[in-house]
Amino acid sequence: MNYLLEPADENTHPVTATERFNESVYCSLFDAQAGVGGFLRLGNQPCEGYAETTVCLYLPNLGPHGRVAFAFGRPHIVGNDRFDAGGMRFDVVEPFVEVAMQYSGRLGRFDLPRVMTDPKSAFTHCPYDDAHLELRIFDVSPVSGGTPAPEDGGEVPASGMFLGHTEQHVAVKGTVRIGDFEAELDGFGVRDHSWGRRSWQSNAWYRWLTATFDADCGVLAATSPARPGDTGTHVSGTFFTGGRLHPIERIDLETVWDDE
Repeated sequence: MNYLLEPADENTHPVTATERFNESVYCSLFDAQAGVGGFLRLGNQPCEGYAETTVCLYLPNLGPHGRVAFAFGRPHIVGNDRFDAGGMRFDVVEPFVEVAMQYSGRLGRFDLPRVMTDPKSAFTHCPYDDAHLELRIFDVSPVSGGTPAPEDGGEVPASGMFLGHTEQHVAVKGTVRIGDFEAELDGFGVRDHSWGRRSWQSNAWYRWLTATFDADCGVLAATSPARPGDTGTHVSGTFFTGGRLHPIERIDLETVWDDE
């Protein structure tokens, strides 16, 4: 499969007539020295009239307020001409080279992830802090993906997850303030941009694993059920080293469960 990718693809795309059109941007980050990691996602759902905003940050041990800061929202939007909703904003500074991501709002604080088995109770009873994030996101690897273009000129296979999709290993720099906590970030992560029809239920399951170890090493790996006519599991992704992206041919994945 070939992929078409233009600098304009860094921005929003025209809304198509397809059901559940979605366009989303995502960035993960981790700074081992600051002890801060997590991700931000902004997904426009213009046909539904709202966006989805998610912030999830893992913090150093800060005492009674908890180590995880989290917020999810569905703020109202009109159209799909920008990534700017619910206190979150995403701007392209230079296509494929530098983008900026900001967030200002309240984050709930949690000690134990299992409280999310009852989200309403968790968000009702957790403490909240005002938060502000200013991030600059710089390219580390080439961009992978784009809009699929079959080599034989045929029709693009239907996907419930997206039509176009790009991923890139990045360096993340900036500041994070949550309540009395403040940190300067200088770490790594992965950014993701997708557009087209979105249905989270299109796959019975999938695993998406990302890691950027330094400025010249990282992995983007995904595995999901076999596609029609195939056996085993479907594998995709790249290993980044030597300034190049190398296709992944096999993923060995083991999940270890606890008693709960």
